[in-house]
Amino acid sequence: MTSDRRSFLRLAGAISAATAGGGATAVAAAAVLPSGLTRSVFAREIGEDFVFEKHAVSETIARLTKVEPLPTATTNRESEHRFRAVFKVQSPGGLEQLTYRVRHPRMGEFVMFVSPKSAQGDIVEAVFNRV
Repeated sequence: MTSDRRSFLRLAGAISAATAGGGATAVAAAAVLPSGLTRSVFAREIGEDFVFEKHAVSETIARLTKVEPLPTATTNRESEHRFRAVFKVQSPGGLEQLTYRVRHPRMGEFVMFVSPKSAQGDIVEAVFNRV
């Protein structure tokens, strides 16, 4: 079985939905990252705070600081679906490499995988590579 980021995110969303126990906290597997959340949508929210939820009782605030297109070897065109979003964690303790439920007032709620870019975990990034 091949394993890629898209499959992982779909599986993480399905597991999250299955283990949430239903109700308002469940996340549908199809809502892992709605296709409407593109590079330009994220770019409009630079400087805004996002809520990262690890557990129902554990929330961390992170501010979106940068949105950059991903380079591609096959074309010079920038894509709305290939980008990285960088966040600065506002709470002490940082974020670890993990899939989080993320909330934002205008963008809604979705599941996103982030990786630390600093040893303290106070700078994290999410990479989107949808073709």
